[in-house]
Amino acid sequence: MPDAILRKDAHLPDALERFLDGLGLLVPREQRAGEADDHEEPPLHGRILLAEDSPTNAALLGRILHVAGADVTCVENGAQALLAMDQGRFDLVLMDIEMPLMDGRVATRMLRASGVPCPIVALTGHDALEFGARPDAACFDAVLGKPIRPSELVAACRAHLARARVAR
Repeated sequence: MPDAILRKDAHLPDALERFLDGLGLLVPREQRAGEADDHEEPPLHGRILLAEDSPTNAALLGRILHVAGADVTCVENGAQALLAMDQGRFDLVLMDIEMPLMDGRVATRMLRASGVPCPIVALTGHDALEFGARPDAACFDAVLGKPIRPSELVAACRAHLARARVAR
């Protein structure tokens, strides 16, 4: 079960735990923290800004990243992402493409124009390969399609956080 990264005793709200368990994303209660897999990756280190308008997606993705070791700040739209970036330093931005008030494409172009150096990864419910080929995707460092597997999310964040550390 390589994609199961949350434990059933991770103090999740009941509805979220039932939902995640139904998807097979929870580690059985019997597997405790001391029983790590031999191939377990080191924890994520870094501050991640997650711009996601769906409260369910934000809670799920934020929880996955938090459990993996990241410090996660969630905002609901591109305008809030701009404010958050202005008020704090982040090592990585995960930007939903379609959000109210200001979508991820506009917000990312504005962040790039203001000189934000950290990696920005697009999150899209559209075909990721098709979106990545569009000219307006050029301002993103990568594109991840939804639904995204927890292991893919964590691996992508790990890779982009490592690149951000090297670039500093």
